[in-house]
Amino acid sequence: MSTIETGDPWPRMRGVVTAVVSSLRSGSFIEEALESLCVQLGASSAWSTLETKGGGRIHRSRTTSLAVAPAVLAEHVTQVLDQVQTEHRTVAGSVPYAPKGSFIGVPLWSHPTGDHRSLIGVMYLEFPNDEGTQGPVLEFVECVGSMLGGAIVQQCLIEAKEEALLVERAKHPNERYFRLDELLAFDSMSAVREELGAAIAGNASIMLLGESGTGKTQVATAFARASNREPIHERGTFSGAAGKRRGLV
Repeated sequence: MSTIETGDPWPRMRGVVTAVVSSLRSGSFIEEALESLCVQLGASSAWSTLETKGGGRIHRSRTTSLAVAPAVLAEHVTQVLDQVQTEHRTVAGSVPYAPKGSFIGVPLWSHPTGDHRSLIGVMYLEFPNDEGTQGPVLEFVECVGSMLGGAIVQQCLIEAKEEALLVERAKHPNERYFRLDELLAFDSMSAVREELGAAIAGNASIMLLGESGTGKTQVATAFARASNREPIHERGTFSGAAGKRRGLV
């Protein structure tokens, strides 16, 4: 008998919602939601893939599943995720590689209902027994999927607006300059974050390249302050640059 059937589901839903809300700003709310689902429902494994995160970024929680080989589990999960994405519906059943165990694959929609919704990802959960085939558990997971899909969309919109705001502020010299961790907090800056993280402790010269208005001055200033260096601007490197000036931004 499932944990949903043996008690009130709302405390469990509260646990999932709390995990999502408390980790929104850290960017880890998807992983936290998967982990919370494992805890609240007794799932042995949880996965997700998001089209909004670079064409299918995989998130995992508790990947050890029913003592099955990782490659076998990964193949099954991929098949379920592909089926849900193709058929645009929840898929559930018994696992094919163990005498017991079940799974649920749930679509993540940009909006719960309506003609304008779009599929932005898929979530997979696996259970040690037949929980994945039981109606109350299916309804619970689908409800969480609706909430998670909406949270993903809103978070993407917030990050896009914050990035646009940073770019716009970089065009105005009188605006305050941001700290390096503020500028590099977004997922889209992960590659730059890794490169500057490796360079900040060294003494090598750093050159930032990019189109006008993309925030090079902001990044250069933030990096210089974080590494106790002084930026050097050459003639033509930004609007109004008339020659080499040390320490002026």
